[in-house]
Amino acid sequence: LVRSRPVSYAGQETCVMCHDDQAKLRASGKHAHVACEACHGPLAKHADDPASVTPEKLDTAILCVRCHEANAAKPKNFPQVVSADHANGLPFDTCHQPHSPVIAAATAAAGAK
Repeated sequence: LVRSRPVSYAGQETCVMCHDDQAKLRASGKHAHVACEACHGPLAKHADDPASVTPEKLDTAILCVRCHEANAAKPKNFPQVVSADHANGLPFDTCHQPHSPVIAAATAAAGAK
């Protein structure tokens, strides 16, 4: 029975209560309709005890390709890349800020140094 299982997701509203700055950035970007835990995973334990349960840093090389690796089955207007060619070996967050992934000139310039 599903009801008997422990809750593992904190929910969008819970994340935003403590991470308002990231939520505002995300709300103005392409990922506005992507829930926090869709990328960060279930974080109910972190929400219950943030001081002792710290989520691990996400690896954008793995995370971003979950949705954005080129695939003929995806809609043509959905942003897709061939990850092996796209970043020239650099981490994707060198040029893209995951909460609002549009490439910023300053961010791209910093990554090129």
